[in-house]
Amino acid sequence: MLGDSAYPNRPYLLTPLINPVTEAEQRYNEAHIKTRNIIERTFGVWKRRFPVVALTLRLSLPKVQAIIIATAVLHNICRNHNLEEVPSEVELPIVEINEDMYFSEVQDVSERAALVNNFFR
Repeated sequence: MLGDSAYPNRPYLLTPLINPVTEAEQRYNEAHIKTRNIIERTFGVWKRRFPVVALTLRLSLPKVQAIIIATAVLHNICRNHNLEEVPSEVELPIVEINEDMYFSEVQDVSERAALVNNFFR
């Protein structure tokens, strides 16, 4: 999974390097940013098409999972059939993201370092 710098790096969650030094680290950050941007745009389209995904769901975990899966399947069907986005009937709240806040916890960076060294040199 990819996360922004607000999250700690974990073996299962890759975050960008805060101060990339080497060319390999810079290439890793560029690839990370490009990939995350695609994912963020896709989530934006999905949330506009199905506002329930953007709102806080106060349901049981199995029901939330079913809603996520159902809306993802419906979203992919719409994309496969080139269906236009319809205007949202619900005004979604604007969420401000402060990219300057970095996670300060000691992080496990060994997985990320191996990835950078093996694939971005």
